Amino acid sequence: MGEHREEQKKMLGRIYFSTGVFFLFFLALVWSLDPAFVYFSLGGAAFFLYLWYRNLPKEKDRESSYQQKSRKPPTYFHSDFSRAEFFSTWRKRGADQPSRKPLSLGRLIVVVIWIVFGFLMWLFLFSGWEDDFPEEARYQYDRGQNFYYTGQYDSALLSYRKAIAVSPEYVDALAGYGNMLSAKGQRDSAIIIFDQALAIDPEHEIAQYYKTWLYYSSQDYSRALEIITPLVDQNPAYYDAVELKASVLYGLQRYDEALPLFEIAYNAGNRSQWLCHVMAYLFDLKENTGRAIELYKEALTYDPYILTIHQRLGELMPGADGDAYRTEAARLQLSNDKN
Repeated sequence: MGEHREEQKKMLGRIYFSTGVFFLFFLALVWSLDPAFVYFSLGGAAFFLYLWYRNLPKEKDRESSYQQKSRKPPTYFHSDFSRAEFFSTWRKRGADQPSRKPLSLGRLIVVVIWIVFGFLMWLFLFSGWEDDFPEEARYQYDRGQNFYYTGQYDSALLSYRKAIAVSPEYVDALAGYGNMLSAKGQRDSAIIIFDQALAIDPEHEIAQYYKTWLYYSSQDYSRALEIITPLVDQNPAYYDAVELKASVLYGLQRYDEALPLFEIAYNAGNRSQWLCHVMAYLFDLKENTGRAIELYKEALTYDPYILTIHQRLGELMPGADGDAYRTEAARLQLSNDKN
């Protein structure tokens, strides 16, 4: 019975070891992919190799087993060999004599595995999380972001510039700086900064988005489409970019291509008065009156004083249903005429 349990324990140890090695090989395959895979493989390898090491017989257990078999006290060498016993189970042993393989082999392999594992963990956790830019540059960039979101564009411009002065290749700061130049009407300077950022990182999404917006706002739709198309292709879940591409196509009067992209952005939660209004107009052109009415009404929830929407709803909804919209359209028209 005791020998049977010992064999079961050895077999379980083999399973633990093989699974741990599998996770190490998996780590090598997914190292350059998403960090979640790296966490998963590192954790799996650590867990199963730890179980394997714990499963190996302790010295006192090995001594007791050997005493029962040989009726002789265990030697120092034999007790030292106990942690390596797993590796010798692949060969058949003599009835009473333990294998005389080099005594340090098992422990040496264990140490090597854990050294490699520890190095990979250190490399991933510390090298992967190390800041690419000095603390002062990050501090100035964060200040610039805060100023930008609170509408303090001059202060944001200054903070982005300070971040770039510390780290000239700080692409996020370059993108923010270019966006502020664009907002201040310095179009040519903004394009130079965006090109500088994209020369460092050609796939930087924020720089691509801001540069597209610059061309879109200046009605250079063809140039804007050249930039936004690869951005949406590389990240279809970047819904602001999807909406911007739809707006560019709308500017080019490519309505059939624009509407599906507007719908993607709308369904993802990018709701606004303008988006609802333009979608309503496109459905109206396609004579989908029901959907157009829904979206015109939704647009009014963002701004109830849009004359053209009230006028169009009054036309699309004859009879009593449209009376309120026709009345409001007349009132808004009268107010506009007075002004």
